[in-house]
Amino acid sequence: MQKLILPKVALVQLLILCAFSLSAQIITNDYIFTQQLDFYYEIENGEVSDLAMDWLEIESDFSAVPPFDFNVYGKPVYGLTSYFTPSLLYFVPEDDTDTELPFFVPFGSPQLQNRGMAAGSNEMSDISTLVEGEVGERIMKIQYSNAGFANEIDSLGVSNDYVNFQLWLHESNNAIEIHYGNYLVTNEAISFDGATGPSFGLFMIEETNLDNGNPDIAVFLENDPMSPDLMRETENVEERALIGMPPTGMIYTLTPVADTTEMTNATEILWLEGVDVFPNPTADVLQVKVQNQQLIGANYTLTDANGRLITKGNTQESTEISLQNLASGTYFLKMQKDNTGVIKRIIKQ
Repeated sequence: MQKLILPKVALVQLLILCAFSLSAQIITNDYIFTQQLDFYYEIENGEVSDLAMDWLEIESDFSAVPPFDFNVYGKPVYGLTSYFTPSLLYFVPEDDTDTELPFFVPFGSPQLQNRGMAAGSNEMSDISTLVEGEVGERIMKIQYSNAGFANEIDSLGVSNDYVNFQLWLHESNNAIEIHYGNYLVTNEAISFDGATGPSFGLFMIEETNLDNGNPDIAVFLENDPMSPDLMRETENVEERALIGMPPTGMIYTLTPVADTTEMTNATEILWLEGVDVFPNPTADVLQVKVQNQQLIGANYTLTDANGRLITKGNTQESTEISLQNLASGTYFLKMQKDNTGVIKRIIKQ
């Protein structure tokens, strides 16, 4: 593995660090990570960005400004823009004197490129945006369509491999989400340009460290895309990536923790498996089955996507929680006992 370098005029090699094992979700010091499989719906009638043919030209910067307030690591940001490549996005702080800069990695080391750059190719790629939902619940969706791989085009002069995915920014809870669509990657060694697969993550870096690449904090995924490990580090960052492409319909979500004051530092908590919640999604009663003896008798809290407490209690081997009178949406069930715990994302229909 190589040390993370962030040159100002070249693609950043992205990744990260310090593993926690991922079951369905894990807590970092600032974000909850969750994953799920669902249908991939292509954006229709989105605004197509005016990019140059060559996505890696400086003049081809992509940018998007959500029509709502959005925070990254608790910092208000104005919008986001590509950082010399659409594989790396920079959140622009609202405070132009802020020197701590947040970045998001929707794909990482394998540089994405317009498939129209391939010799004799009629294939074209684009990035489009669309805002959907009511005020307070809006989502800005950014769709990468039919994106090719720069190294395949440069090395072979063709663009056979491609990917489709979407980045979602949620107004309600400042969550950052990526949805993977259909793809074709037949030549991983060339298309991934030496990486094992794409990267997905978020990091904060001091402006003075952009050249030497030393993020203040970072969260990324690595290993099996069906059950990735979440990595976290604050120094000596090394490149990490998934091994292969996530399957079509995979959704990775980073949701900021609304109330960190009531949470023990993540490095002091052992996040366990051994708790089943069903049905999920549910329209009525949620059943909680605890197989892990360490969590029987644990305190539980159910909060909405904004961190507001809905209900609380103590878990037994079998516990029922009524969601009948709750609005449809996303909720989080947290169970904690001493230095062990579990967090589950619940969908109320």
